Amino acid sequence: MRKCMWTFVGDEIDYSEDKIKRLDSNTLVVKSGNSFFALQNHCPHQGKPLEDGCIRNGEIICPYHGARFRIRDGEPLGPPALHSLVTYPVKVENGKVYVLIAQ
Repeated sequence: MRKCMWTFVGDEIDYSEDKIKRLDSNTLVVKSGNSFFALQNHCPHQGKPLEDGCIRNGEIICPYHGARFRIRDGEPLGPPALHSLVTYPVKVENGKVYVLIAQ
């Protein structure tokens, strides 16, 4: 069984609103609307990385085919994507941002 750990991903002040920050090859962290979200870094449509996409109105948009997903729950918002993004729990404590990641 894989163990999950809260992993420090940076200081809250280091995150800009609606900017994507790559945590590792599989995970992105986004600050939007003063909340933090962690999502998988690959679009389920064709597996392309989302790290060069953009955040707009609470959505992440794939830079390759325009697939859109809600950042709060990873739900696809129409074709070409039909499957959700994996999301990860995020917490902020004393100005530090943490993501719950399986080790």
